[in-house]
Amino acid sequence: MRNRLILGDGLLGSELIKQTGWDYISRKKDGIDFTIPNTYKSILSDYNEIINCVAHTATYDDNRNTHWNVNFDGVVNLVDICNELNKKLIHVSTDYIYAYSKIGVTENDVPVHCRSWYGYTKLLADGYVQLKSNDFLLLRGTHKITPFPYEKAWVNQIGNCDYVDVIAKKIIRLIENNATGIYNIGTDVKTIYQLAKKTRGEVRPMYELPNESTPTNLIMDVSKLENFLMEKRTMNKKLVIFGPWCGEFSYELSWWIPEIRKKRLEEYKDYDAIHIGFIGRGILYRDFIDQYMPYTKEIEDTLKYPATYGEHIPNTPRDGITPTLEEYTNSIVELMNSEYDEIVVYQPNTHPINQSRTLAENPYGIYKSYDISKVRVDDMAMRMELFFGDNRERVAIVARTRYRDQKTPNVNNEDWNPDRWEKFVERLITEMDLNIVVIEIERKYSRGGSLKFDLLWDKYPNRIMKINVDNVDYSVREQIAILKNTKCSIYGSTGAVVLPFFVNTPVFTQQCVNNAPRLKFEWQRKLTNNHKNVFIFDKYDKSNIYNSPVEEMFNKFKEYYGKL
Repeated sequence: MRNRLILGDGLLGSELIKQTGWDYISRKKDGIDFTIPNTYKSILSDYNEIINCVAHTATYDDNRNTHWNVNFDGVVNLVDICNELNKKLIHVSTDYIYAYSKIGVTENDVPVHCRSWYGYTKLLADGYVQLKSNDFLLLRGTHKITPFPYEKAWVNQIGNCDYVDVIAKKIIRLIENNATGIYNIGTDVKTIYQLAKKTRGEVRPMYELPNESTPTNLIMDVSKLENFLMEKRTMNKKLVIFGPWCGEFSYELSWWIPEIRKKRLEEYKDYDAIHIGFIGRGILYRDFIDQYMPYTKEIEDTLKYPATYGEHIPNTPRDGITPTLEEYTNSIVELMNSEYDEIVVYQPNTHPINQSRTLAENPYGIYKSYDISKVRVDDMAMRMELFFGDNRERVAIVARTRYRDQKTPNVNNEDWNPDRWEKFVERLITEMDLNIVVIEIERKYSRGGSLKFDLLWDKYPNRIMKINVDNVDYSVREQIAILKNTKCSIYGSTGAVVLPFFVNTPVFTQQCVNNAPRLKFEWQRKLTNNHKNVFIFDKYDKSNIYNSPVEEMFNKFKEYYGKL
């Protein structure tokens, strides 16, 4: 499976992210500086293919240094890094390098750039990519914002440009079909005015160009692109879409992912594979899915009550896929229809997730442990060291809290009293001299979350590090990095405690006596070396766990911790 990272979230980068769900980094989101390789180099280690959408696109700007630093020097550094790390580089160039080439220029013709620092530095960068990169895909074209935003459009600039969603789709097809070399990217020949009319009927023609360096004829030969895509189109391509997943995290980890991993590798091995699910969970599917597509935060916010394999439907005994997610999935099918001869949608509970599976010692599926790169682990270690500034041992805490049906006064019968959690954590600090890393997960509607320990944090600001992992692109990866950098984790009564099982890190968990047997199946023991460093404290039932004593919990944990 190809593992891809987009650099930049400008017009094209954002569209690629929207259409694919691929990971991305940017100056705005991550604070990277493309002109300083050390701000992003370590991140590239996790990926096979790097898609560069970073550029200084002020086409007519006379600021030579900025064009040099970003469009040339930045690309030179990226090429060298990709070669060093053995990564494929997909570099987005421009048709402006053809401004004074012949009409209908091909990829093999001599490019003659426009009279601007933009065109000059972009062409030099192209040359460096061609000469020095060990593995590259170089894309030349122009993409426009949609719908056309201006009142006037040029009638005297002509070429193969199109709207960004159209161009992005072609780029994605090239990337997913492992194209290499140089490709002119575009559609049929048209003026900017003709393109604008497609989305803004009242647009008026304009004849005056910004300056003399503005190219007027950018007509390219795009037959290489068309032939490549046509060849791939005639190869009887098939796609399987798994999801959408909107159920509980524990069900996703424990039964859904192993199920579809087996399905993909055995029944759908000749298919391309997409998965639709929550933001930040793509890493869980990386070993067998080609493309993870998280639904938007707006869609996620419509989900009120994840239960088992879907959204709980009020006043009924069943769970399922919401109409909003059905519509979203159908839109993806429509988007992919032109690319594939066959599309299969494989939804949760196609293979029933019932008690015969959830209570089985070895249920259907292929179970695998999860890991992340050493770079990610080391980055989290550095963050913790900078925060705490001492050599104390650290433990991670997920203090489960959940209210069903938004009834805030109603305590869920598997929670532990927040006051008792506070006293327990304070004793970890004062009596065991431990530093605390709180994994924060927001509680929304009937969706479970975790306590934030705000009052305790005010009291011990240098001993409690809070990391919010909710609704971030790397949520699960962040949690795994935390587990790898703490001596053990402590989970409240939640099925999410299986995450440390899959990472095989030490974990102490408080569970209702009713649920504890569900954490001792053979498939779980296989992941944890027969629960060597797992302790399940399960003395109380659902009616008594809420106010169970701190002393017992603390003593049990202290005993467990002393044996690690």
